[in-house]
Amino acid sequence: MADESFSARLNDYCIRIGCTSKALADASGVSASAVSRYRSGGRVPHADGEVLQKLAVGIALLARQQNLLEGFDEVEVHEYLAEGISLQRPNVESFRLRLNDLMQSLNITNVELARHAHVDPSFLSRIRNGQRTPTNLGEYARTFSVFVARRVGDPAMAERLAELFSQNEFEKDLLDAIGQQNHDEVARIVESWLSQEESGGAVKVEQFLERLDEFDLNAYIKTIHYDELHVPTAPVVLPQSKSYYGLDGMREAELEFLKCTATSRHSREAIMFSDMEMTDLVGDGDFMKKYAMSVAAMLKRGVILNVIHDVTRPFDEMMMGLEGWIPLYMTGQVRPYYLTGLRDGVFGHLCNSSDVASLEAECIRGHHEDGRYLFSSRREDVEYMRRRAHQLLAHAEPLMKIYRETDAVRFEHFMQEERERRHTGDGIRIGEDMFSNMSIVSYGDEQVVILKENDPKIAFVIYHPTLCSAIRNLRPYVNS
Repeated sequence: MADESFSARLNDYCIRIGCTSKALADASGVSASAVSRYRSGGRVPHADGEVLQKLAVGIALLARQQNLLEGFDEVEVHEYLAEGISLQRPNVESFRLRLNDLMQSLNITNVELARHAHVDPSFLSRIRNGQRTPTNLGEYARTFSVFVARRVGDPAMAERLAELFSQNEFEKDLLDAIGQQNHDEVARIVESWLSQEESGGAVKVEQFLERLDEFDLNAYIKTIHYDELHVPTAPVVLPQSKSYYGLDGMREAELEFLKCTATSRHSREAIMFSDMEMTDLVGDGDFMKKYAMSVAAMLKRGVILNVIHDVTRPFDEMMMGLEGWIPLYMTGQVRPYYLTGLRDGVFGHLCNSSDVASLEAECIRGHHEDGRYLFSSRREDVEYMRRRAHQLLAHAEPLMKIYRETDAVRFEHFMQEERERRHTGDGIRIGEDMFSNMSIVSYGDEQVVILKENDPKIAFVIYHPTLCSAIRNLRPYVNS
């Protein structure tokens, strides 16, 4: 059976016209990253929205430039694409899980929502627990979204909805709509979220690459006043050992370790590893600012930071963590590694070590809010944890290597070795029309090379096979 989805129809138009995502973006006024997501099926525009109209106009314009007239009338294109959207059935399990998240976050009862949708509460309950699968999920998504949008006039409800959408691709649009009190737009965004197919790692990888493409190290340095950052040297204090408990304790302990390392003139190297859940940390904006500034201070001191990433986490959580490290990778002082096959299914662990401090933690997996965090600056504890950290590092593999402009000769030598080893033409170029400031070349699932071409020029050589595979499969590619 032929694929009649919106993404398949959009791709068919692009193939027939012979246009790239970037060309369609330029012609339509829709961003290149959004066009790429629409083509991959990662996102679907609203059938009655402005985006679909812009795409139809862009396709018709490009077709005229190619002297292709039959079948490319703007109205015909719009209708054909809109029909594809109507045929794109939402993923049932994704819809059910997201509906449950939505109702729980906003404290919406079955009775309230069922009354608005003119259905029996027991029917809604069976949809939520997977016992019933209605054929018109799109209609229910639209009806439920209108009900939710009416609630965002309450600041508390708006805040809860924004929290639910934090860290996902709809977050910025939702915050803008809430700020403008545009309830119709809120409803459209919630409907798109409810109706969207789960795209797994593809969207997360694409978001990671988009942020890497857009990231400006010079602007970031100015924003955090890195060049003006003064790192005081702490006065000599007596060694201490202290235990912290729970989520607040976790935050305090992490910051204490970073502060102690950053303010000591004896700090040269640090090793950090954790396979404990990180969503509570990443979701706390205030903490993340303090954390980023503390790490920046440590790097300003000249400390080389070896970060061992836990890539056995759920893929989206792993990508969220990697995205947060982008600015730090670009300093050239952070060396990323990963572990494979060593994850404990019962306990979660944290192991941070520097020349002057140690932090270790454990919890029962899934209960990190009850974890214990032991910070110490006592010599025997620091030396013990340093041995453990280096033993852990010996088991790790490089996640990626980063080459800055000052490493240009070393990078060229590496690339020459790759060309000789693989023979010219073995690499493939990924997503040529997706990114403005970088290019990507893949060497199978073994290696991906990302070249940041804006100032400063930086090259990332990624080795982790799952990440390489996800990038390689992100878009159709051409031989390089």
